[in-house]
Amino acid sequence: MLLKRFYHEGLAQASYLVGSHASGEAVVIDANRDIEQYIAAAGAGKTMLVSDTGQQNNPRPVDVIKIAIKQLLERGYDEQSIRSMVGGNAGELLLG
Repeated sequence: MLLKRFYHEGLAQASYLVGSHASGEAVVIDANRDIEQYIAAAGAGKTMLVSDTGQQNNPRPVDVIKIAIKQLLERGYDEQSIRSMVGGNAGELLLG
């Protein structure tokens, strides 16, 4: 079992990477805005960018993903890695 805790002092928020070493699969629970820490922990090749902001009065998930993509580009991630995190990695997981 893989369990890694991340703590953001400014937000007083903890988030967790929970997964399996055997399967290489993991999920981040209660992620904060600093997504780079999670990408670094899992690797861009195993990261899927998703959002659960679709509730009423929240931004649309597509808008949140667009913000994340812009931030990753500004921080030097290449387009191919971002394309994988947005769609390619999910397709690999679902379709094998």
